[in-house]
This record gives sequence, C-alpha cells and structure tokens, in this order.
Amino acid sequence: MPLPYADMTFEWKFARPDDDYAAEDLKYASYLTAIDRDPTTTIICVRMDGHAETRKNGVFVKDDPHITVSTKNPQQVQERTHRTNHGYTVSVTDLTFVRATTTDVKPDDTPDINGNPIWPMGLPSEKGKC
Repeated sequence: MPLPYADMTFEWKFARPDDDYAAEDLKYASYLTAIDRDPTTTIICVRMDGHAETRKNGVFVKDDPHITVSTKNPQQVQERTHRTNHGYTVSVTDLTFVRATTTDVKPDDTPDINGNPIWPMGLPSEKGKC
C-alpha cells in the first residue's frame, strides 16, 4: 500500500535523521500537519523535530510538544511564499499528531531568528518514502 505522502516533496532545513524509522515518523507527522492546514500542499520544509518551546515577540517560551514545518501549495511554489505550521504531538519523542496551527503566508526569504531565509533555495530534498 503506498504511503499517503508518496507524491509529496520533503526538504530538510536540518540534517535528516540517519535512522530511516525516525525520518519516516517525522515525515508522517509533517505530512499530517501540512494537510490539516492546507490539503493542497505539495512541498514540506521540515524545519525542526520534536521540541517544547516557541518564540513569541522574540523570546523563547514553553509550549506544548510540536514539530515545525513550512509548507507550499502549487500557487505558493510559483510565488516563492510559504506558511509555517506547528504540528502538536503527544511528546517531543512521540510524534503522534494531535493538532496543527499555521501562520499567514510569508515570502520565502523572510529571515528566521538567525537572519537566514526561512526557506532558502537548494535545500536537500526527497520524494515520498526514503
């Protein structure tokens, strides 16, 4: 049976987990987060694996466990824009999807906390299953 995200492209903003099972768990949680917010998503930028903090007004604060992904649908691919989503999970290690939140659409070159583009061109990518 094909994976539901077999046609989805995943780009990695950090080093893809070496363990294929961990990578697939993260991809599945990312996929569920993306389609919960926009079922027309075609590309997911995996930005951070499980963590329990977020940035509000420039300050890191405690948050429920979640992953961070940015997503694009076909229109956003053409416009070089994206949305960023938090996919809330059971814990930082159990990536079972609970719920998702999203931001407004932003240009890909919007700076992250370190001043780098949120979605830089040329990230390592893979299609569907590893």
